[in-house]
Amino acid sequence: MDEKWFQTQYVNSAIKCRVVTARLRWAWHLCYAVALFLLVACHHSPSTADQAAASDSAFQDVHPAAATDMLSQYWVGYDFQDDSNRQDPEKGEQALVDFISLFGQADNQTVSSAIKRMLAAARQSPKAYDFFVAQYEKYLYNPNSPMRNDAYYEPVLEFKLDSTQLDSMERIKTATLLRLLRQNKPGTRAADFSFQLATGESARLSELSFPLTVLFFYEPGCSHCEEAIAMLRAYEPLNRRIQQKTLGFLAVYPFGDKAAWKAYQQQIPDNWLQAFDERQEVVKKGKYDLKATPTIFLLDENKNVIRKDVDVRVLMDELR
Repeated sequence: MDEKWFQTQYVNSAIKCRVVTARLRWAWHLCYAVALFLLVACHHSPSTADQAAASDSAFQDVHPAAATDMLSQYWVGYDFQDDSNRQDPEKGEQALVDFISLFGQADNQTVSSAIKRMLAAARQSPKAYDFFVAQYEKYLYNPNSPMRNDAYYEPVLEFKLDSTQLDSMERIKTATLLRLLRQNKPGTRAADFSFQLATGESARLSELSFPLTVLFFYEPGCSHCEEAIAMLRAYEPLNRRIQQKTLGFLAVYPFGDKAAWKAYQQQIPDNWLQAFDERQEVVKKGKYDLKATPTIFLLDENKNVIRKDVDVRVLMDELR
């Protein structure tokens, strides 16, 4: 058995186990929030209409507030100087996973402030700070992590960049990665680039005229790419949209090996547009952050990003 494959599977399994644990702990926090809401509600005798309204809005009103409060208080009393918290995965690492599990219940500004406040506290211990920065990368930026989220990883990089502890090379690396993260965000125009089609014609992303466009960056021989291609090839709602010309599917090989691209063309569905980034604009000019392949975007008719680096299953749900 390939040792690298085994290590990858082991790391992925560990990440997923911690995410499951985090979700279980979040469920407990959620129950606590609901109980708190009910306790407050019992201090008066609402009308039937009030009760119905409270039932409809309980999660909307209490949940984000409870999550915001938890985020602001989460690290109070945590001992960043205690090495055991860092060395024992069930302490420091699990605490961070539980912290991240709350992010989805609060707005991005609240999350950003909570992350930076936590890192400021962790910086009191250089070992703890380096440990948690690495864990944020593992859970929020690693392409194999189910908690991956560029928007949540952005404040980590911002905090690092503001640090006086970075040497010149690390500062350049962090600034470059932050620039990549800030590109092609949902709601912004996707970076334009030129490509060659399988027909030999040249075109640009901005020239495609479909109500929706799937931008699919792949690499021949990539097992995850092949799995995604097989799933999408068989997905009838996608095929129906392509047939009706309400969606264009652009499969882009961005890594410059034209022979590899041509040899792989038969593996790409006939109803997809096959593109070769001959100038390597995507990679060499850093127009897209390709952490892994496949990397998938969903764009609207104006080439504004709807979904960034989206999982293939989420894309399928979106197109249902």
